[in-house]
Amino acid sequence: NGVIEVTVDRSFGGMSRYTAEDLIESAATRLVGSLTQFDKVMLCVPPGTAEGWIAYAYVSSWLSVYNDRWCEKLSTQVHEMGHNFGLGHSGKGSTAYADKTGMMGYSYDQFNGPQMCFNPAKSWILGWYDDQNMEWS
Repeated sequence: NGVIEVTVDRSFGGMSRYTAEDLIESAATRLVGSLTQFDKVMLCVPPGTAEGWIAYAYVSSWLSVYNDRWCEKLSTQVHEMGHNFGLGHSGKGSTAYADKTGMMGYSYDQFNGPQMCFNPAKSWILGWYDDQNMEWS
């Protein structure tokens, strides 16, 4: 129910994102116990890791991991949390991120936008319309 800051006594320069994830998760676990006690956890990795990545999340899980400034981007947070809720990418054709109708497609480099959520198909998968639908055969 909040934010904690951890100290890792290593440089992140050139480090694999997965190594950084493990180090930060271990440091946080020493402070608060198992992170699985929380519904959702966002790890913000300091700058310098290798590979030029933005963020990733584990599908139907509690953990999402963000590279440096992408931890502050609303669309990235919503996108990665969508994976935590079990959603996949919203693509178009063979391009995984081409759908811009909702947050499971393209991620925007904005602090407070865009003002959108998941597209109708993803909202349906999440069960947001369960009490407002009718089926005919």
